[in-house]
Amino acid sequence: MTALELRDVAEDRSAWSSVRVAPRMWGLKVETLVEAWWRSQGVAWIRRGQGEPDTSGADLYLLTEPGQMVAFDLGELVSSLTWNQPSVSRVRIVTADEEEYRERLVTGEAGAIIGVRREYRSQGRGSRRVLLTPSATLARRWGIAADRRSAWIEVRRTGSWSRSDHHRLRGEFFQTGDPSQEGSMLTCLIERWSDPQRVIPSLREVRRGVIVEGEWTPGASDVLIGPSWIGRRGVEDDPLCVVGPAWIADRSLPDPASPAPPAEVLPLEEIPTRRPERERGGQGGDFSDVFKRAIDVLVSATVLIVLSPLLLLIAIAVVVDDGWPIVFGHERQTRGGGIFRCLKFRTMRRNAEAMAEKLRASNVCDGPQVFIENDPRVTRVGRWLRRFHLDELLQFVNVLRGEMSLVGPRPSPERENRLCPAWRDARLSVRPGITGLWQVCRTRQPGLDFQEWIRFDLHYVSHRSLRLDAWIVVQTVRGLVFKESAHAPEPPRQA
Repeated sequence: MTALELRDVAEDRSAWSSVRVAPRMWGLKVETLVEAWWRSQGVAWIRRGQGEPDTSGADLYLLTEPGQMVAFDLGELVSSLTWNQPSVSRVRIVTADEEEYRERLVTGEAGAIIGVRREYRSQGRGSRRVLLTPSATLARRWGIAADRRSAWIEVRRTGSWSRSDHHRLRGEFFQTGDPSQEGSMLTCLIERWSDPQRVIPSLREVRRGVIVEGEWTPGASDVLIGPSWIGRRGVEDDPLCVVGPAWIADRSLPDPASPAPPAEVLPLEEIPTRRPERERGGQGGDFSDVFKRAIDVLVSATVLIVLSPLLLLIAIAVVVDDGWPIVFGHERQTRGGGIFRCLKFRTMRRNAEAMAEKLRASNVCDGPQVFIENDPRVTRVGRWLRRFHLDELLQFVNVLRGEMSLVGPRPSPERENRLCPAWRDARLSVRPGITGLWQVCRTRQPGLDFQEWIRFDLHYVSHRSLRLDAWIVVQTVRGLVFKESAHAPEPPRQA
């Protein structure tokens, strides 16, 4: 049965009971597809009582009761998960009110049809509570818990309850074992998940937003409009007409002698980093990327040659002020998630890392980064270098190596990226930059810095172009020359 047929059945809510076969897609149960979708975000889905779960490779663990399938936007929790770092987050998922729609025939006294009456009624489906935790230990204990009471005892025992928080989010939840609800969950996945082939390698996008498995190719008479998923087809199946969001479940019956295995779902640690296509409004292509790389190499090589005497003087000043080492290389992530050492002249004392935890209460940023006014960890030479941004000159070496670009998102360590997969995947689809949109547009207003970081990173990735890069460079130079501006500039609307 297709999603379109289910939709027709849904005109009368009571007719859902006639759907008796749970849909399968590419040999996979809907529950397995939901688990794969959460994996694509770095989240391991753990159902209570499922047994010893595999907790390797996960950034977070989603804990639910057995039979629950849920979908919600993890990005809404990024600030809390990254900054507060709760041991357990209690998430109340609330569905948006639905309008139940049905048509009834209106007949006269003699039984003649005189019209059709449409009836609408707002109907909500309530709410469900799930848990999110970074603790693999708690996830394992939840998975092997025999009943609800023992599971919650483990939650209070394993997680620090004083470091828990609570959220109320819009989302969707459905029940396994109910074919109609599994069909609705499948439609929900199609609307939320644009690249299942990243987690299920045998899938292909044959037309924009139309996902199929293996070698099956639509015929000339097939009308397919995405987003839509097409299950396994028989050789002599009728032509298709699908308008997304919609799906067609597996039609072909497996050969009892040699049943076709279900599609392979990659484990968490093998899922590649998402490299999203540029959204509408994005400019450039392969040529602009090559041209940008050529500019990066030319400019960085020129800067390093011209400023080599200054670089030597800075190195000598660092050694005289606080000894060795001269260079500090902090591990950061580059495009695709690779690790590199982001080079800077050392501006902090040699025991700065040990002092960081003691000074955390003085941090004025609202995210994982640390900014402390009059930071006691900074050396005398370091203050001078930071004032004129000379400590960052060595990053032109990273640009020359191809680890960074002149313009791009701020390079960040893995621990800052891991708790918001959507943000992480977007910003890791391009090289990090010496300067970027966040650096020139941030307002530094209390409580907004981290949110602005996410906003401007995503804006840059979605609209990146040589024109936008040039605008950022001009704003960076203006900021260096004129120092503090009265108002942070807004990025160009059309980039």
